[in-house]
Amino acid sequence: MKVLLLAVLMLFLAACTEQTAPLDAPEEPPEIEKTIEIPPEPEIITTTAPPVTTAPPVVEDEPESVSYVYAFDDIIEINITKLLNHGDNDRPNSFKIIEGRYLFIGSNKLSGAGNNRNWSGSDIDVYDMSEQRVIISEQLDSHLSGGFQECPNNGIYIYSYVWNSSSDREYYKTYITIDEIRTEFIGEDRFENVMENRVIRHIDGGIYEDINGELIELLPPTPEEAREYDEEGRWHLSYNNIDAWRFYNFVRQIDENRFIYRIRGYEWVWGIGMYDFSTGKQTDFPDTADFWVMDIENNLIYSEHSNFYVGPAGYIYTTNIDTLETKLVFDRSDFPAGIEDIRISPDKQRVAFHFRDGRLGLFSATAHVIDLSTGEIEKTYYFDHLTGLSFIDNNTLLLRAMNFANSDDMVYIIPFNLD
Repeated sequence: MKVLLLAVLMLFLAACTEQTAPLDAPEEPPEIEKTIEIPPEPEIITTTAPPVTTAPPVVEDEPESVSYVYAFDDIIEINITKLLNHGDNDRPNSFKIIEGRYLFIGSNKLSGAGNNRNWSGSDIDVYDMSEQRVIISEQLDSHLSGGFQECPNNGIYIYSYVWNSSSDREYYKTYITIDEIRTEFIGEDRFENVMENRVIRHIDGGIYEDINGELIELLPPTPEEAREYDEEGRWHLSYNNIDAWRFYNFVRQIDENRFIYRIRGYEWVWGIGMYDFSTGKQTDFPDTADFWVMDIENNLIYSEHSNFYVGPAGYIYTTNIDTLETKLVFDRSDFPAGIEDIRISPDKQRVAFHFRDGRLGLFSATAHVIDLSTGEIEKTYYFDHLTGLSFIDNNTLLLRAMNFANSDDMVYIIPFNLD
């Protein structure tokens, strides 16, 4: 019985393990399509406008005006090149201060570049130091000749010239005041107003008085042996005979009858002298070779000893107009450096000079102010470079300089604060 049951169980298990495919089953399952709905974006309703934040407007500061006048230690420094803004080819060479306030500036202009630069005119400017502004500026077609000279009405005048087609000079005279600039044509010969209603002219190296167009010789013209003539009959000074060069320059009026003249040579001065209209007499002063007149006061002519080759030698002399005696009143011949400019104060109490000081640097300069009566140095000033100096008054100097860093022309006004 147990055997029969085991056999039946084995047959049942065998039947269960046999695999057969179900009836009517499909070959492939059917595709199922699904639809996905994307919900719409929710509607945003704004009931209050958001706050708007804006930056305040940007207010640009006005650029500050640049001052080219600077004061330090009581010294006033003026950058002439930047102040006038006339360009790189403008070279200021004449300065004068009137009434302690108005700075007159004369500049020659150059055109071109390098070695091909030529004179192309000049500029006249007046700078008001109190208001710190240029009150007059005018261009001239002529080339400035010499420095400023004072007029009785607190103005100044300066000469200028142009070359005409025949290579001769045509001279002009420009009057400058704080109100106007006026230029008048002179002619082919420069003249000076020696006194009211008296005019002299430089012609052919001599000096003549012009009386209603009639020329009267005062000092003789250049001698024939110093001349060479071209095919058109025009003469020029001969370089083959420079020892014969001799021509006269008016220097300064003494009084209503007398004036001082200079006798020029090739690159030297033969001497100075005096002409007297009342007597018609010419007087050459002895022992005045290479003298350059600085001033005249109390019947004395103050002169510096200087020549074209080495400049001022460190001497100042006086020449008595009546006795013709010449005396040495200042001597710095023992000075270790070459003096480049020397001036005397209006009251003749001080001497100022400057020299290139190699101890400070290649282009450094030192200026000394010396008491003429004692010979003692009262003031000393140091600068990068100096090109000239002059007295504004008894207690103030005007120094001219070149700033080599940027080629600017500078002016320094220096009070001594000694009196």
